[in-house]
Amino acid sequence: MRMGVLDIGSNTGHLLIVDAYRGGPPLPAYSFKEPLRLAEQLGDDNCVTDDGVARLVKYVGEAKA
Repeated sequence: MRMGVLDIGSNTGHLLIVDAYRGGPPLPAYSFKEPLRLAEQLGDDNCVTDDGVARLVKYVGEAKA
């Protein structure tokens, strides 16, 4: 079975696709990693700025494609 995990962290976005089989370890099939630096995109209210949101939306769209 092919499975994917999209991990959005404060610094990096990482999509990992693995082939998983019952009783065995998952085998990496594809990885897409990009620095997002969302921790640097916090406004005075501690919310992610519009630029940070735009970076995140762009990355998720690229990961989906």
